[in-house]
Amino acid sequence: MLYVASQSPQRSAILNSLSVEFACIKTDFNEKTVPLVSLSPTQQAVELAKAKLQYALTHFPYSAQAKNTNNDALITADTIVYLNKHRIYGKPQSEQDAQKMLVSYSGKAHFVVTALAGYSFKKNKTYTIKSVSKVWFSHLSTNDIDTIISWKEWEEAAGAYRIQGRSAYYIKKIKGSYSGIVGFPIREFYKLAYKLQLKI
Repeated sequence: MLYVASQSPQRSAILNSLSVEFACIKTDFNEKTVPLVSLSPTQQAVELAKAKLQYALTHFPYSAQAKNTNNDALITADTIVYLNKHRIYGKPQSEQDAQKMLVSYSGKAHFVVTALAGYSFKKNKTYTIKSVSKVWFSHLSTNDIDTIISWKEWEEAAGAYRIQGRSAYYIKKIKGSYSGIVGFPIREFYKLAYKLQLKI
């Protein structure tokens, strides 16, 4: 069985589309507890995914020792959007935050990194993998930004937009993994599942 420490409906939808048997578990992990100073955006995503994994393992409903005779595994993920190492975006806290992020994308390219961390109960080992993609927005007028904001897709979305939603109207092209931009890179998951000895 694959356990996913995430309540993201997007990640669940991707796993369902792959016909993967999995169960979601809730955690109340606080990302602010992870020291990220001086780390690059990609390193931050990896460290946050690892920290989420360790927290989930600590609060897992049963111990690793009880599961070390089968191929159960636990996976976490973290997505970060960034323009460069000095401009890193998480989930906006308000419409104003979302508006500033969208303004900065206008007519430019930005990056999306999603890191996965996985733990094998049988092997008692942790693995990480990441996907980095590039996204180009068309020029966004003030009206365009107001329209995107009105759709409310910025809520609980890293970088203030959802590529699988109506925000895609304004995206010119991408380079990399579409599923990684959504928040769960399929190719990287497949590689991670192989290391975790998951049957998928």
